[in-house]
Amino acid sequence: MKQIDNNKIIPIIRENSEIKLPTFLSSKLYIDFSKDEDVEYSLDELLRTLLDSPLFEKPPIGENPFKPFQGAKPDRVADGVKEVMQAIAKAFERNPDERIFLRSIVAQTGMHRLTLDRYLLTAQGDGLIDKDVLGRFGVTEKGIEYLISHNIINT
Repeated sequence: MKQIDNNKIIPIIRENSEIKLPTFLSSKLYIDFSKDEDVEYSLDELLRTLLDSPLFEKPPIGENPFKPFQGAKPDRVADGVKEVMQAIAKAFERNPDERIFLRSIVAQTGMHRLTLDRYLLTAQGDGLIDKDVLGRFGVTEKGIEYLISHNIINT
């Protein structure tokens, strides 16, 4: 009896007095049918045990929200382009012209001039802004959509 497998024997206790379990059953699974008013619950517990159908199921484990970067660096170009587009939006804010000069953009940002030139070229390459032969900058339709989607300007 010392090697009772929990999957093969499920003792049922039916005594009405104090429950006295043999020592070898004290740590094993048993179903208590001693109280007549709790027979329905005991029967439910027995069926769930036999059918291996727990009352509460554990929810599935979700995906790990903390994925390792594996050497990936954050995209600083997108941050720079956004800062340039914010400066352009500020420069256009009180300007009635359709195009602005570089000095208007420089006045709106604290960015180093060479860094600004790099991000302006990136924004041009992305089709967000264009530059005419006089060196003036304008915002394209795609650029306006960018400004709206990044909450830089209101619709």
